[in-house]
Amino acid sequence: MVYRQGTDLKLIIGDSNSQTLTASGVVLDNKRYALFLDLVVENSVKKAKFFLKEIVDGVLPSRFGAAVAVLPNAWSGDWVGSNSSGWGEIKGTRAYFDSGVTGGNTYASFSGTIHEGRFYDGKRQGTAFTNADPIENLRYFDGDIIVKQSSSSSFPLTFSSNSIPLSIEYHKENTWAPIGGSVDYTDAANWSVGKVPLSTSDIKIPANLPVTISGDETVNNLEVEVNGAMTINSGGSLIVNGTSSGNVTYQRALGTNNWYLVSSPVAGETMTDMRANNSYATGSDSNIGFATYNPGQIGAASWTYFTNSSTDALTNGTGYSTKLSASGNLSFTGTINTEDVETSSLSTGFNLLGSPFTSYVNSATFLGAGNSANIDQTQIWLWDQAVETYEVKVAGDAWVLAPGQGFFVNATSAGTVTFEKSNQASTGASFKKSSRTELKLWMSNGEKNCFAKLYYTNTGVKGFDNGWEGELFGGVSNSFAVFTHLLEDNQGKKYQLQTLPNSEMENMIVPIGIIANDGEEIEFTIETMNLSSDLKVFLEDRQKNIFTQLDIDNAEYKVTLSDATSGTGRFYLHTRSSTVLSSDDLVLSSVSIFKSNPSTLKIAGLKNGKASISLFNIIGKNVLNTSFVSSNGVKEISLPKLAKGVYIVKIKTEKGKLNKKIILE
Repeated sequence: MVYRQGTDLKLIIGDSNSQTLTASGVVLDNKRYALFLDLVVENSVKKAKFFLKEIVDGVLPSRFGAAVAVLPNAWSGDWVGSNSSGWGEIKGTRAYFDSGVTGGNTYASFSGTIHEGRFYDGKRQGTAFTNADPIENLRYFDGDIIVKQSSSSSFPLTFSSNSIPLSIEYHKENTWAPIGGSVDYTDAANWSVGKVPLSTSDIKIPANLPVTISGDETVNNLEVEVNGAMTINSGGSLIVNGTSSGNVTYQRALGTNNWYLVSSPVAGETMTDMRANNSYATGSDSNIGFATYNPGQIGAASWTYFTNSSTDALTNGTGYSTKLSASGNLSFTGTINTEDVETSSLSTGFNLLGSPFTSYVNSATFLGAGNSANIDQTQIWLWDQAVETYEVKVAGDAWVLAPGQGFFVNATSAGTVTFEKSNQASTGASFKKSSRTELKLWMSNGEKNCFAKLYYTNTGVKGFDNGWEGELFGGVSNSFAVFTHLLEDNQGKKYQLQTLPNSEMENMIVPIGIIANDGEEIEFTIETMNLSSDLKVFLEDRQKNIFTQLDIDNAEYKVTLSDATSGTGRFYLHTRSSTVLSSDDLVLSSVSIFKSNPSTLKIAGLKNGKASISLFNIIGKNVLNTSFVSSNGVKEISLPKLAKGVYIVKIKTEKGKLNKKIILE
C-alpha cells in the first residue's frame, strides 16, 4: 500500500469495554511499511511493543538488531500485562513469553496470519517482496489476538477481554470520487482511497459531484470546492475537528406546517438565501413564517417577523421561530462552525438561542460550562409542535440538542453565552432509556393540551433539587396550563417537572395547580412509565371531594370550572397501594403555605370550614394570629411587615392541626 507523505497511521487495540490502546504517527512519501510485534526494555520494564517499520527494496526487515530501521517519526504502542516481567521472542505463529507466572509459560497467539512476526495477509513470498510485486498485495494484520497463560487460562493483561480486536486506520487525504452518480457518503467505492473517511481524514468534495450524509460522521479537515455540494440530511450530523472551507447544506425535516424553534447550524446564511431555498407560510402584510424573539415582551409583541424582502444575515447561536407553507425540509447553507461560537449579548430573562453546529450538543454540558454562568444552568425549554406547548428539559436528563435546534434559556444577568466546540457529540442516541418511575399528568380543554411530569428516583427529595426540577415556561403568557408545587420549602413556583423520592410514594400528596378560564371543561388523564403493579394513581378534586383512579385504561376526570383558576388548592395527586384515601392527617400534610407576594401569605388545600393561623419567628415570638373560613380550599392572609427569615406556621382546622416551616424572603 502506498501512503502519501504526511499520512496519519493509527493502530487501535481494544475490547468491547472500550479499553483501547491508540498510537499514531506520520509516514514518509511513497514508502512501504510492515507492522511488527517486538519486545523491548524501557526503564527496566520488559514490554511487548508494536512498531511500524519501513520495507526497503521490497525486503521485509529483520526483527532484531541494528539493521532494523525504525522510522524517524516512528510510532509504537505498549501492550503490557499486569505482570510486566514477561520476556521472550517471536516464534512462527505465536509470540512466546517467559512471564514468570508459576505453572507455565505465557503465549499470545494470533488468529490472523503471522510471517516471522510481521502482520500481513494477501500475497506471501517468504521474507521478500520485489519491486515488481503489486503494492496492493501488502496488507496489514486484521484479526483477533487471543491471549492465554496456557491452553485454558487467560493472561492478566490490562484489557478485560481475552479477545482483543486489532485494526489499522491509515488513510488521511481522501477525495470524493463517486461511481455512477452515487451520493452515498458511506459507500467506500465512492472515495479515492477505497475507504470511508475516518475521524482523522482530510476530505475534499470536488465541484459538481454532490455527496449526502445521512448518518453521524467526523472528519479532521473538510474542503468543499466552489460549486461543490455537500448535504447533511435531517438526523445526520458532521463534526469537523480541524478546518472547514466551502458551503455545506443542512436540511432539517419539519413534519408539519406548525411552528418550530430552529437555528442555523452553519455560518454565513442570510434571509435572501433562506427565502430562495424555503417556502414559508405567509401572514399579514408581507410577513413570512420566520421570526426573532423579543425578550421581555409578551403576546404579539414577543415576535418580530421577517418579510418577503428581508435580507438580514442569520446570527450564530440565535434561535428563530419558523412555519413552512407545508411540511418538508428547512434548508440552511453556509460554512461549518469549527470554533467556539459566542452569542449576541442576552437580556435578563428569557432568550431564544440555538445550536450553531452541524452536530449534536449535550444540553447538560452546555449548561454546566463556565462561560454560561449568566443563565439558569438547571433547565432549558423546547417547543413541542405536536401539542403546541413548551416543554422544560432539566440538566439532570442531559438532553441532546439536535443540529439546528432552537431553545429558550433564562438569563439571570446580561452577557453572552458561548457554545464550545468541545461540547459537540457525534450522536443523539447516547443516553439509555430510564428505569425510573414517571407520571405525566395531561390536562385538556378539547383544543389545548398541556402536562406536568413527576419523576420518582432513589435520590429525589421533596424540596428543590438542583438540575431535577423544571419550571413552567414563563417567556409567554400562559392562559391554559397545569403544574405542581414543591412538597417542602414551597416558594410558589410553578413546576412542569418535579423529582421526588421513590421511597415515599405512598406518603406523598402532590399539589396540582392549573391555569384555566371560568366555564371551561377540563379533562385529566395520565401516562405512567415503570409504575409498580401494586401502586395506583388517584386524582383528588378536594372541592368536590372526588377521587378518580387514573392509571387504568381509558380513565379520565372531567370537570367544568365555575371560576377562573390560577393556582393550587383544589387538585391533588396520590400514589397509593390502597384505595382508602380519607386520612385527615395525609390531607393536612398536603396543605401548601407560601408567600404569594411581599405582603400576602397564601394557604392552599384546606378543607372547607373554620380555621385559624398563628405565625412565629425563629425565637418563638408570635407575630400573627387570625381566624377565617375556608370555602374554596384557598385563603390569602395579609402579613404585617416582617423581617426576612424562617417562620413557623401553626394552623388549626376542624380536622386537626398542622405545623409547617416557611422562609420569607
